[in-house]
Amino acid sequence: MSSSSPARSTATPSTSAPSGRPTVERATVLIIGAGFSGLGAAVQLRKQGVRDILILERASEVGGTWRDNVYPGCACDVPSHLYSFSFQLNPDWRHHYARQDEIHDYLKAVRRDHGLDPLLRLKANVVRSEFDESAGEWTVHTADGRRFVGRFLVAGLGPLRTPRIPDVPGKARFRGDTMHSAEWRDSVELTGKRVGVVGSGASAIQVVPNIAEDADHVHVFQRSPPWVAPRFDRAYPDWLRGAFRTVPALMWGLRALIYLRQELYYFTAFSGPEWLRRSIRKAFTDHILWEMDCREAAEPLIPDYAPGCKRILSSSDWYPALRRHDVTLHPNGVAEVTETGVVLGNGEQVELDVLVWCTGYLVDQMLGHIEVVGPDGRDLRTVWGHRPQAHLGIGVPGFPNLFLLLGPNTGLGHNSVVIMIEAQLRYISRAIRHTLGRGPRAHVAPTQAALDAYVSELDAKHSALVWQSGCASWYLNEAGENFSLWPGSTLSYMLRTLRFDAENQTFGGLAP
Repeated sequence: MSSSSPARSTATPSTSAPSGRPTVERATVLIIGAGFSGLGAAVQLRKQGVRDILILERASEVGGTWRDNVYPGCACDVPSHLYSFSFQLNPDWRHHYARQDEIHDYLKAVRRDHGLDPLLRLKANVVRSEFDESAGEWTVHTADGRRFVGRFLVAGLGPLRTPRIPDVPGKARFRGDTMHSAEWRDSVELTGKRVGVVGSGASAIQVVPNIAEDADHVHVFQRSPPWVAPRFDRAYPDWLRGAFRTVPALMWGLRALIYLRQELYYFTAFSGPEWLRRSIRKAFTDHILWEMDCREAAEPLIPDYAPGCKRILSSSDWYPALRRHDVTLHPNGVAEVTETGVVLGNGEQVELDVLVWCTGYLVDQMLGHIEVVGPDGRDLRTVWGHRPQAHLGIGVPGFPNLFLLLGPNTGLGHNSVVIMIEAQLRYISRAIRHTLGRGPRAHVAPTQAALDAYVSELDAKHSALVWQSGCASWYLNEAGENFSLWPGSTLSYMLRTLRFDAENQTFGGLAP
């Protein structure tokens, strides 16, 4: 991996608690989160000459979702050589699709190789931030009483942050062990147990094959089936990893090929002509029929919506796991949880020892529990309501010097979000440098007109894409509006954010 000189933060404490711990620290840029977004922001800003940075992380280690998700089989569904920063290619990926521990190790290496330790404030659980217009600064409060003050606030929280457990009647009554996949507990013994897995999405298709060997029986409670593509995974042999280290151009070539392949998903399954979408659907259906080797067993697994309307998943273990004699698929979903199990939509009762919720995240609550208050006293969550909106997915009118990473409409259904993060970081770095040049109290936010035009453009583009073809997914809010995905190729987003569009911004705090 690449290395660089250690980072240096000029952040200084202004007051101290009796214990000696500083209660107020100042920096030019405050970054919330130390996952891909937050670590990448620190590296990119330093490259642009902004070195007065603090990274606030609620946990005791970096890594974000790749630190927190440790469920059996956890892995990425984007090839590893693309699911990494362009400034830190990794010749030592062990698999084509990296496992959780590999990705977490990679992020720890980014921290180490770029000397980010002096910038990190771990166990800094941010609960509130507010902007003081007269000072042109954000004040950030943590749960333990510390405060951090900075001119710019970069939210690198990521959408996969707050686990979602559906409001199923009786869910608190279950007497056995229960957990969400994002809060996996290895201390829960599964061997010889009857395990219920609620959901059949991205985490479920990884969990089920990996616990079936140990559990006495696994019951999968499916509300609606996903489209699952075969996963052509492989281990990278030592000689190839050695070649990557010796000739980095090989990594760039592989990365380019993977990128082009992933982009084809957008131009075929998501935005291609109807005849091509029908062909893709038939190929997926034939794959399910072949895997299950029985029309009756395959029927509950064939979705009634177009491939891509919901996230297309990737696994070569899911269908073989469902063929096992000790795995049962229940396509009726859970209607109620009892003290000893669940009641299904058809009235069937299933007795369980362990209940696992593989039910995703509250993706429409991008800030989680954090209050972000603008100069007029409005909270950003209240402003957003059920539809988060941000200009280019980055800036919000009325919230000066606030920049979001992986904000509204910057998620992807086909490619690596790291590409989107890097595009946003280039844009944010230019925005900060531009604003710094306007004076010591200058602040910037997009105009409402710019945001309205941008959202209208997104809605028009989404109307022609597969995500709006009639299914209910986490991409959409209750009104059917797509608040999460970018309706284009990653190249189009990179071009859109190539320059800082000062003409679409309003500036305040300027010297007279």
